[in-house]
Amino acid sequence: MDTSLKSLVSWRWLAICLLISGLAGIPLRLWGQSARPAEAGNSTVQFERLTTEQGLSNYVVVPIMQDRKGYLWFGTATGLDKYDGYRFTNYKFDPRDTTSLTKNQVYTLLEDRDGLIWVGTSEGTCRFNPRTEKFIRLVKSPANPHAFSFIQSIGEDKEGNLWVGGGFTGELRQVDRKTGQFSATNYANLLGGDPSGNQALYLTLRDKSGTFWVGSPTGLHRLNLAPAGAGKPSRVSFTHYRHNPDNPNSLSQNFVTGLYEDRQGLLWVVTSEGVLHSFDRWSGQFIRYPLDPVRKLGLLRRFRTGLVEDQEGNLWVGTYRNGLYKMNKDRNLITNYIHNPTDPNSIVNNTVFTLMVDKSGIMWAATLGGVIKLDPNRKPFRLYRHNPVITHSLSQNNIAAICEDHQNALWLGTMESGLNVLNRATGQFRQYRHQPGKITSLRSDVVTALLKTRDGSLWVGNGGYLSRFNRNDTSFTHYPLHHPFLMNSSNSLIFTIYEDRQGTLWLGTDNGFLSFDQRTGKTVSYPYDPEHPERVSDYWALAILEDRRGNLWIGPGSQALTRFDRRTGTFKQYRYDGRKPGSISSTTIPSIYEDSKGSLWFGTGEGGLCRFDHATETFTTFTEQDGLAGNSVYSILEDDGGNLWLGTNKGLSKFSLTTHQFTNYSADEGLQGNIFAAWFIEGAACKGKDGTLYFGGNNGFNAFDPTTIQPNSHVPPIVITQFRLFDKIQPGMHEASEIILNHDQNFFSFEFAALNYTNSPKNQYAYQLVGLEKDWVYSGTRRIAAFTDLDPGTYTFRVKGSNNDGVWNEKGTSLVVVIQPAWWQTVWFKIIIGLAFAGLLYAAYRYRINQLRHEQAIRDQISRDLHDDVGGILSGISFYSEAARQMHQQGRHADSYQLLLKIADNARQTISQMSDVVWSMRSDTNNAGQLAQRLELVGRELLTARGIHLKVETDTGLERLTLRPDVVRNLYLIGKEALHNAGKYSQATEVVLAVRYRGNRVQISITDNGQGFDLDLASSGGNGLDNMPRRAKAMGAVYQLRSEPAKGTSVTVEKTV
Repeated sequence: MDTSLKSLVSWRWLAICLLISGLAGIPLRLWGQSARPAEAGNSTVQFERLTTEQGLSNYVVVPIMQDRKGYLWFGTATGLDKYDGYRFTNYKFDPRDTTSLTKNQVYTLLEDRDGLIWVGTSEGTCRFNPRTEKFIRLVKSPANPHAFSFIQSIGEDKEGNLWVGGGFTGELRQVDRKTGQFSATNYANLLGGDPSGNQALYLTLRDKSGTFWVGSPTGLHRLNLAPAGAGKPSRVSFTHYRHNPDNPNSLSQNFVTGLYEDRQGLLWVVTSEGVLHSFDRWSGQFIRYPLDPVRKLGLLRRFRTGLVEDQEGNLWVGTYRNGLYKMNKDRNLITNYIHNPTDPNSIVNNTVFTLMVDKSGIMWAATLGGVIKLDPNRKPFRLYRHNPVITHSLSQNNIAAICEDHQNALWLGTMESGLNVLNRATGQFRQYRHQPGKITSLRSDVVTALLKTRDGSLWVGNGGYLSRFNRNDTSFTHYPLHHPFLMNSSNSLIFTIYEDRQGTLWLGTDNGFLSFDQRTGKTVSYPYDPEHPERVSDYWALAILEDRRGNLWIGPGSQALTRFDRRTGTFKQYRYDGRKPGSISSTTIPSIYEDSKGSLWFGTGEGGLCRFDHATETFTTFTEQDGLAGNSVYSILEDDGGNLWLGTNKGLSKFSLTTHQFTNYSADEGLQGNIFAAWFIEGAACKGKDGTLYFGGNNGFNAFDPTTIQPNSHVPPIVITQFRLFDKIQPGMHEASEIILNHDQNFFSFEFAALNYTNSPKNQYAYQLVGLEKDWVYSGTRRIAAFTDLDPGTYTFRVKGSNNDGVWNEKGTSLVVVIQPAWWQTVWFKIIIGLAFAGLLYAAYRYRINQLRHEQAIRDQISRDLHDDVGGILSGISFYSEAARQMHQQGRHADSYQLLLKIADNARQTISQMSDVVWSMRSDTNNAGQLAQRLELVGRELLTARGIHLKVETDTGLERLTLRPDVVRNLYLIGKEALHNAGKYSQATEVVLAVRYRGNRVQISITDNGQGFDLDLASSGGNGLDNMPRRAKAMGAVYQLRSEPAKGTSVTVEKTV
């Protein structure tokens, strides 16, 4: 079997063994060593996990990288994953796509100076372009004969040369970044030694000064590049640093598996036997730090050892099957963190490959079981829960009461599993349970109230009993309670225990409240009496507090808040009234608190937080609309910084007493859950002497120092993660600076993300489409913006966002979208349409002007006609009138009478002509039908009196033929003149009036059967023969007169309309 095949078989066997041991999740300690004391570090460090359950494509993860935009990249056994804090995008091998990944097993990643991502896989190298989301495969082929498989490292030197290391026989070659060609020179041969095929690990590092380092099976090597002349590649040589048995300041061993440069510029080197070295580049001296002083760890020689420095200066090292090692910043303490199956906050697997600290300070680790992260921005809420595997864990997660005694011991009451006390030194709990038959044990495992009195006594409300804990013998003394309306008082529950300033204990129960004298053990009951509801308002007394004025406040379960004045023995109730401003906001009050300034605060069951004003006896309410996490406030504490902390039904709220601003925290940030009540209203909270706050709920309890709960100051980069067109993802388009769309591609959406990896679901967003929206749209945690039916134009999509604590990146990011218009929406088309419209307007204008001119001409013609005809007649009337007057004076009455007859005839003519003018100018006479009716009317008036029969012939539809006023008038006057002549001169017995409509022509003809006349002998000025052709010519009509003696006369006029 040849060497390469042996290497392949060896590697495959090693991978199988690695996978089996990794899947087991158990540290396979070599040499059978037992658990190490350093594991105590697991109790203070909380790791978060990203596995296939969160969307990671595979639980085997080797490299991790953060690109310049802020995305995280994970190389897995099933491809390359890109992570934006919400979703993983998987790029994998597709046999039908030559632009896909060359193989799914990804071992190394590098982003070069141009923003391209180089991917090393088991089958070769790929270059990924984020703008196109396409891969270029650089695999062994006749065109690229020196390419190789199993890529372990990719580096870029200060001149931009790419170095690829790996292979089964040991290769280190340069790659031309433009052509993808691998160099013919194998620079591994320049590193010296004779590495075996099973040990061919070559890793690279470029430090801050630009020096390029190579770690190999034969030591540490510094790259030296010497100029070789213009246009020629630099000459390559190496300076070697190797193990020297005679020099304790040399490498402890030659096989280098890890390289890292810390913030101080110190180079760190890890060798395969698990020894960490700091390297002084000036002296060439190494200082050795064995990770395990007892044994050699035996690191993997096929994968790079993860090395990273966190924000605090600690140095972390990942190992094979031995978990994580942390060297503190003083370099004098090494702590080991391993997987603990009973601790979900331990590392997920003990084989750790790559380590990386991102731009926000989060440390990421790739393991055989997924990805883990250590977040310095994570809120330090310590969490305590029941663990069935651990004997001395919390007995149950339903925490109903919390109390710190005078010895700083923390006591916890559970709903079903008795009383617990926490030993803070060991982290272990001791349990006190009800033991049947033992009178000095708890009387019930339902522990709902705890109180440490000023004399140091611990009082326990368990079931219907008040019990005092005796420290000397860890026994309990019980004090049965008396409820006057209950047959069996032991069936009652104690919700709360409170000590007033006189040392009297007050107990809130499910049957009113009681006072208890610690010295005598006597109780006084204040039960709810339905006959006197003005006293105690409710059966349930959930909370009790004495204010600075000596008043006792009782929080009800369902009726009204009660204030009890013990000096007068009187009660005052405060009820919810939605119609009354300033009333309390709920009838359920599970928590009451008086702050350091004397203000009273009431946590309600569903109405938020209320503050009481003593002067006005009114309440100010704060609800979810004001920023409160949840409207059910089960517990209230005040820290030393002037803030109230509220346990609600939706997490914890911090309320500033000065600004009245809320800051909210949820289960995603390490809380026991979002509901801080064991029962549906039973809250539990306590403030320790050192300022630590404790809050319990239905899933354990949290402890935290409020001063350490600081906001995340990281300003997250904002990226557009997807562009969808008609709800279909357009690969790579979101990476462009401009997107050009057709006019009908106007339904699209953007997806975006703030690349803040601390509790990403709480990131906030705002977006704006400039060109459509004038203001920012604040979308909360929603990170999708969709737009529909946009007009063509240029738009700019802008988006900004915040991290989980509301720190905004106001600059954000933007992308230009150009929607191109359709051809009918283009500027040129609009110009043409505009010009055409302008032309039409001008034509309409000219038409109107011509029409007005024509109408004016008609008016002028009418004026002339009236002047000539009517004026002449009126002049004649005037002349005849004067002559008749003179004749009358002279006594010539017969002559004056004849003149009066002429005057009357002239007046009738004037009236007739004026009637014709008025008729022809009316708007309802502008059609051929009205013209025919008028001519028929006139004809009958003229001809009937002379005994001439008028026959009328008309076509149908004449009413639909519209005529201009001048055409109507001229045709009418021609027809009237012809009818007049026929009646006066023709001596006919019949006249035919015909009005025809032929195509686009109207024709009027008047034909008689009279005596006719010779046209040649006709007088040019008589009988109106001159007026008719003149009128026809004026309107552009064809006029024809036909007549012969004894054959009648015909007048025809035809006008095109």
